[in-house]
Amino acid sequence: MTPEAKFLYQEATRCNLENPWFTPREIARALDALSRMLAQSKMERWLEKYPGLGERKVFRKNVAVIMAGNIPLVGFHDLLCVIMSGHRFTGKVSSQDTILPAAVAKLLVKLEPALAERLFLTDRLPEDADAVIATGSDNTARYFSYHYGDKPHIIRKNRNACAIISGNESKAELAALGTDVFSYYGMGCRSVSQLLVPESYDLSRLAEEWKPFRYVTDNVKYLHNIRYQKATYLAGNTPCTDEGFFLLRRSEQIASPPGVLHYMFYDDHGKVRGHLENNRDMIQCVLAQPDSSLPFSQIIPFGRSQYPEIDDYADGVDVVAFLTSEL
Repeated sequence: MTPEAKFLYQEATRCNLENPWFTPREIARALDALSRMLAQSKMERWLEKYPGLGERKVFRKNVAVIMAGNIPLVGFHDLLCVIMSGHRFTGKVSSQDTILPAAVAKLLVKLEPALAERLFLTDRLPEDADAVIATGSDNTARYFSYHYGDKPHIIRKNRNACAIISGNESKAELAALGTDVFSYYGMGCRSVSQLLVPESYDLSRLAEEWKPFRYVTDNVKYLHNIRYQKATYLAGNTPCTDEGFFLLRRSEQIASPPGVLHYMFYDDHGKVRGHLENNRDMIQCVLAQPDSSLPFSQIIPFGRSQYPEIDDYADGVDVVAFLTSEL
């Protein structure tokens, strides 16, 4: 193990004390996803889309990035975009994820000392930014829009993923879909929170194929959340199915709480297309078997939602283009 890997490992082991959702399994998942994203060949193809970026004059604008804390290192892609665009990165870390961003920043500066003048982390909202990239809930998005409305900005709200089941999936495909549902305990913006299933679909197939994910109930916060949501549904006479390690609830709402998976039935693809189109602003990505008739340009295969490519920009907004054209 290299000294850098050893340092990152040591820092990662402390994260669960700060945030019980950040278990070793989920931290390893996040680091694995980033390592795949940062493969040299992928980086080179990505940068080719922005001719002259490597040679462009460094403008050194101060770009404030307000990072979420729902999954480990969720703000890293924005950090990468800011640095590669030649600007100064000021990251407001989430109280739920302070250790890993600091560790990664330290490693980056060690690898490239010049970044010490361009990479800063803070626990306060930056006030002197030239541009702002902020990720949060619908409520915080309203505040960010008001607070930074006079500056060039990208403001992100709540989003989730939807999965469309045809009924023809193999066991392997359904098992892969479980990764999209249970990774990060369902708290990522690319986590599947709603299923669209055919009218006659046997939902019990899901729990059967997802048994390997029962480990999620080892997390006390996740287990308590299931119990709380079930009690709330019972008190409100809201039907739900308790599968032991997740709840199934019929609902047309995209977002669902951790431990709860929404589903809705469809009888034709017109209903699917209409639902996706009407909720486009709440959907980060769509998972399904290949189907060109769906109103999304990119359909992700089951099992791949938590492994975005380097040019899979959140909300479909090209951050590098924003940083090189708006500033």
